[in-house]
This record gives sequence, C-alpha cells and structure tokens, in this order.
Amino acid sequence: MRKLRNYVVWTLIAAVIEFSVFYYVDNNNFKSVGSYKETPIVVKKASKKFKISIPNGAAFMKMSDDGNYISYYVDGNLKVADTSNGNVDNVQPANNASIALTSWAPGSDILSIVEKSSDSSGTYMKMYSYNADKKEKTERIANDTKKIAKIEVSRKSDKIVDVSESSQTGSFYLKIGTAQNNTEAIYRVNIMNEPQIVDGTEWKTNIGKINQFKLDEKSGDLLVYEDTNKNKVKVEGRNSISLPDVEKQCLLSVDDDNNIYIGSVVDNKVTQIYYGTYQTSASKWQSIKLDSPADASDIFINNIGKIYTVDNLKGIVTDTSTKKTYKFNGTFVQIYDDGVASLDDGKLVNILFK
Repeated sequence: MRKLRNYVVWTLIAAVIEFSVFYYVDNNNFKSVGSYKETPIVVKKASKKFKISIPNGAAFMKMSDDGNYISYYVDGNLKVADTSNGNVDNVQPANNASIALTSWAPGSDILSIVEKSSDSSGTYMKMYSYNADKKEKTERIANDTKKIAKIEVSRKSDKIVDVSESSQTGSFYLKIGTAQNNTEAIYRVNIMNEPQIVDGTEWKTNIGKINQFKLDEKSGDLLVYEDTNKNKVKVEGRNSISLPDVEKQCLLSVDDDNNIYIGSVVDNKVTQIYYGTYQTSASKWQSIKLDSPADASDIFINNIGKIYTVDNLKGIVTDTSTKKTYKFNGTFVQIYDDGVASLDDGKLVNILFK
C-alpha cells in the first residue's frame, strides 16, 4: 500500500511540474512568438557591370531605370537588349503599323510602345506594352472596361512628339503634333483607356516639355507643361507656377514624391533649380544653385529626386548634392538608378555610383 501511495504521489508531483513548465513556456516564449511582427526583407538587385555590344548606327538608345535593359533602333527596327549578357530581342510592330515612339515605364522593365496605323476607318495611335523579362508584347487593355488604348487622329501626317507615363496613377499623356501648321495637342489616356484632349492644349504652338504629378487621391493626376510663348511652367486648368525673381522657366522633371523641378533660365542656360509640390506655395520651394550653368538637356533628375549634371566635353557626371563626380569614357547615353552609361568603341559601359 505504501509503495502504491508513493507512486501516486510522485506521479502527481511530476504532472504538476510538467504542467507548470508548459504553462510558463506557453505564456512567455510562445506568447512572444505569437506577437512577433515579421519585418519584410527587401533585397535590392546588386549593381553590375554591363556586358553588351551595340551595333554601329544604333539610334534612340533608352535604358530602363534599373539599367537591366536598353532599347535602340537599327535600320528602323526596334531592339531590346539585356545589359548583363547582350542578348537581343526583336520587337515587331503589328501588321500594317509602324512604331512611332517608345518609352520605358518608370521604375519597371516594361517598354511602352506607341504604334501608328491607318485603315479605311482612319489613322490611329495604338499603345502596347513590352515585358522585357518575359519578352512579351501585349496590347494595353483596361482591366475594367476591356478597352484598347488607342487615339484616332485626323491626319496621317500627325506624329508623336513627347510622352509622359505615371507609375502612380496609370495615366498616359501623349503630345501629338502635325506638320501642316506646326501645332500640337496633348491627349490623356486614363487607366480605363479613355483618351481625351487636355483642356487648353488643343492644337497650340506653345507647348514644350510635358510631365505629370499626382495632385491627391480624389483628384488624381494633373498635367504640367512648358508654355514656350511665355517661358513659364503651367498646370492644366490653372495659372502658371510663379517663382519669385525667375523670369524664364523650363520644366525639368517630376519625382515620385510629386515634387516639380523647374529650372531658372538665363542666357539659354539653367542656373538654378527650384523644386516643391504644387500644394506648397512656390515661394516656399527649395532651390539649388548650379556651380556652372547647364543646358536643360544635360540635367537629369531620377525618381527619388537625385539631381545630376552632365559635362559631355569633359566626360563628367556630377551629383549636385554631394558634389561627387564620375568620369565616363566615350559618348554619354543615360543616367540610370545605379550609375551612368556610355558608349565606348561599340561597347555599352557603365560607371557605378558610390
């Protein structure tokens, strides 16, 4: 009997100890695991040196923002090449169409393509997307309306002059010009692929560079463009942006935070850059004075607002905020996220930013 009693007692003691241990672990360690918030790991693609040759006579070279791909034309044919290995894909237009314009979508490896075609019903500008990773070209079709993105133009001589595409709103702006009377109009194609001419831009002679910014969640995007007659930068349906003591303006860029970048032009050179959001009074915008006046075409502003200037004669790119310089060889091609690309003796080469 005593042995049985002792067995029962020790069994109960063991059970109490085991329960206590599980209770402690469950209310401490397991509780902390249950309340743990996982932090996503963002892996940035490693910067790399380019390994690619570009054929003689290649024209209209454009790189994706990440530098993974470059598009160019050879004998009128559109090519897209992988900069890491030089593999080239031929991108063909649709039947009875010609490629009118290409532009890399911001922050992606998607090449936006506008093709021009004519048939018995009229002349059209039709939009496609080419996925460089998948090597697939598809029509731009709205998810909701299933409409194809295209614009009917009134003259066969009409051509695409400029383009702006937003990664934030999905809107697409096309500046279409005609050779007949040197006038231009800007079309907006929204995310539902519904094209319309932007008010105030109907076949004008004073439209310069175009871009767009996101006004707010309710109002969506707005067009911003140069009024070349007045040397001002305008926002659609609104007055010109008034910068104190700046007589002549040029539009430089818009970044992902919707900051508009405007150059102060003196003797056809940009001497100072002003930037801020449209919601902020222009008198409170920030500015940066360039060490040396530069052509607007030699100023590059990336999606996060880094400003670079290019001196083609010296082969130098300058980061205007840090004053750090990068020497490149050959002919300048483009600044991309991680560096500067140039064409040197038939090779596309790059210098990585540090």
